[in-house]
Amino acid sequence: MAITGATGVAARAVPSRAAASIGLQWAGHWTGDAARATTTRAAMSHLLRATIRIGAVGLAVDATVGAVKGLLAYQRGEMTGEQACAHAAVEAGTRVVSTSAGVLLAACAVALTGGLAAPVLLTIGKGGAVATRLGLRRLLDARSSRSSQGASAAVATR
Repeated sequence: MAITGATGVAARAVPSRAAASIGLQWAGHWTGDAARATTTRAAMSHLLRATIRIGAVGLAVDATVGAVKGLLAYQRGEMTGEQACAHAAVEAGTRVVSTSAGVLLAACAVALTGGLAAPVLLTIGKGGAVATRLGLRRLLDARSSRSSQGASAAVATR
């Protein structure tokens, strides 16, 4: 069981007599746990970085598309400037969250099953992203309709 790197150095630094004196029966067991923890930490760090990068790409694309749609609606007189900016922000925000959720869902599917075919993973990830985006849009639409109803009711009572 040759382990290189920091975990191997730490395992070799604890001789077997010293390990027995502090209650470790087998120093190799400690090395295996440390290697497992280091591997898990590295995998999670890599997954987090990949998710952030993919979310950033979704942010850039949808912020641009939302800004162009908002600008065109503003020029046609369908939206105010504030509504156009809010539209771009909502588009970008929902895309970041939904894209990241889809990536994490696909990664969880790989972790739980040990690996699936690429088309299956793409379908799982895309389905999770679409479902998240639709849920966020409904949530944000419900909130905006409630706030506009509250504002119109406050104006009507004055």
